[in-house]
Amino acid sequence: MKQATLWIGCLMLLSTCVERLELDESLSGEPLLVVDGIITNANEPYVVKLAYTSSSLQTYEANPLSDAQVYITDQEENRTDLTEVDAGEYETDPNFFQGNSGKSYRLHIIAPNGRTYASLPETMPDVPSIDNIYFELDSRPYESSIGTILDEWGLQFYLNTGSGENKNAYYRWSWTETYEFTAPLVRPGQFNIPTCYQSGTQTRYLNIASTQGLSRDRIERRKINFVQKSGRKLQRRYSLLVKQYGLSERAYNFWENVQEQQENSGSVFAPPPAPIPGNVYNVNDDTEPVLGYFQASSVTEKRVFVSRSEIPPGPGGSPGGFGECIDGDPEASDYCFDCSLMIGVTTETPSFW
Repeated sequence: MKQATLWIGCLMLLSTCVERLELDESLSGEPLLVVDGIITNANEPYVVKLAYTSSSLQTYEANPLSDAQVYITDQEENRTDLTEVDAGEYETDPNFFQGNSGKSYRLHIIAPNGRTYASLPETMPDVPSIDNIYFELDSRPYESSIGTILDEWGLQFYLNTGSGENKNAYYRWSWTETYEFTAPLVRPGQFNIPTCYQSGTQTRYLNIASTQGLSRDRIERRKINFVQKSGRKLQRRYSLLVKQYGLSERAYNFWENVQEQQENSGSVFAPPPAPIPGNVYNVNDDTEPVLGYFQASSVTEKRVFVSRSEIPPGPGGSPGGFGECIDGDPEASDYCFDCSLMIGVTTETPSFW
């Protein structure tokens, strides 16, 4: 029960917020190690996050594992040490190490308590470029505050990709959106109207696919991100950066199992699903469960921009808006007049803009 029910929360907690579970009774046990690491062929620091679960299953708490020895070896036994840059977060130096497609890598961990862990060898596959990213005006249903089902209109983004070769390929996508906007209201005599920028990424949503069973490695109209028209994201200019990762078959099977548990475990009182086999293990004790996965993935990326003038005005009305900012409201928040007062916002124009 302990091992099975911890998989989903623990795999996502290292990069997301704490998730609380409401259980009838407290369950306890030895904390389990959670490993979240990836290396790619991009010239950037690679990050490995290490944490322990809480001994009680009432919360999925991230208890960082600090002061560990963490290093990566390749198929020729070349060693690259990682440096702890934050509690439980270890990084490589991009000036001295960069992954290469076609090569195999292993992760090694020596915890302060002397326990030694390693991953199975992960071979980094090639990944094709993203052919194109495009959008279509679309809607999706949502339930209003009074229980009525309404249509929410927005832009549905898609991509096309694939090598076209007669082979099986495995993919995972992530994305970052950045958008430009201004506050909707102006005070009498206000001359400073800043232009603001905000960015965000998807968190708990997994987007994976394979071409296994198809005649060739080709993926068309893969849904990536939906952006509603009613929010401020499409007010002036919108950018979507998509990263495409090539996965090994074993890594794909791992993330597919995680995705299935996310979709099927709607209640903590449901029968526990089967444990998901990762690729990290205790070198000296194969009975110790270790959660997570060390991934070696080649990566490519593509960015698109959408200006307000490119968005059809209907259906769904014109894009942009602050639903909580009403002209003439004496209690309107200050950020309704100055968007730079909003949390997570900057007035510095991004370098790629």
